[in-house]
Amino acid sequence: LFTFPPATALSPPIFVTVKNNQFSLNTFLMIQNALPENSSLIIQGNQMSANLLTTNYACTLALFQVSVLYNATLTISDNVMSALDGTSVLTGLIYSQTLTVYPLGFVNIVRNQFNASSGAMDGCLVRMDTVYLQGQGSNIRVAENSFVSVSQNAVQAYYLTYLRADLNTRRTSWFLFNDNFVNISSSTAYGNALYFNNPYYVNFVIDNNNVYYTTGNAVQFGSVDKLYIFSISGNTFVRTQASIASAVVSMSTFIFYSNSTYMVYNNQVSAATVNTTDTPLLQVGEFVFVDDVDHSTLIESCGNTLP
Repeated sequence: LFTFPPATALSPPIFVTVKNNQFSLNTFLMIQNALPENSSLIIQGNQMSANLLTTNYACTLALFQVSVLYNATLTISDNVMSALDGTSVLTGLIYSQTLTVYPLGFVNIVRNQFNASSGAMDGCLVRMDTVYLQGQGSNIRVAENSFVSVSQNAVQAYYLTYLRADLNTRRTSWFLFNDNFVNISSSTAYGNALYFNNPYYVNFVIDNNNVYYTTGNAVQFGSVDKLYIFSISGNTFVRTQASIASAVVSMSTFIFYSNSTYMVYNNQVSAATVNTTDTPLLQVGEFVFVDDVDHSTLIESCGNTLP
């Protein structure tokens, strides 16, 4: 348990590394409060498994009310995190309650392996409830990870409830989900591989991922609201069984904004069924054009390959 003291601009930087440990616990590590300016916390090369059979809230890494202050870095890399038989991953192998990233703050989640065995209950491999990107150059990067679930329950790879940047700094705040391998099996219609409920005022990129899934959507959104750059490109989406017909990427509401770029291009889609009506690339419940959308807003979809 790391509970950092309340940090201010005058707090000295700290440097913490948790590396090459092996843990088999319900919750391995909890982090609370603020990571001071110019500090770093590195969680690297650990093997962590959640295997308590009686819990419904198993996780291996929990972030509660964590702030990454100016020029600080939180790195979670090269770990193996697993949910074993009988373990619920409802709260995620990584579970973040509220994460706030300040100017030049960086959260880096890279080269981890997230695994759920066949007996794991419903839930998520990585879940972030609320994320705020507060100011210039505040970024989150989720890259080169492996998300694998062989569970027949509704286990999702990545679940993000709410993501918001500041209107005045949205051009420099990024959420990047790049170069990940996702293989999710589920017997229910709710087994969407990736779920992003409400990205708001942020640069949002899902590029160059390989996503294998059985039911539901490969990527599901709630409301996509006034993003500056929105890109889904270079991904491979493969539905591995002919089951419930659904879109590859689905969103309830797409709200456009002025001086913005929205791109869905160079994606490859394949499915166990060749019925193309079963696998539209993008399904949107409602398009909303706000009053100040003008000719400088680019909406582009090209180079996609469907079955």
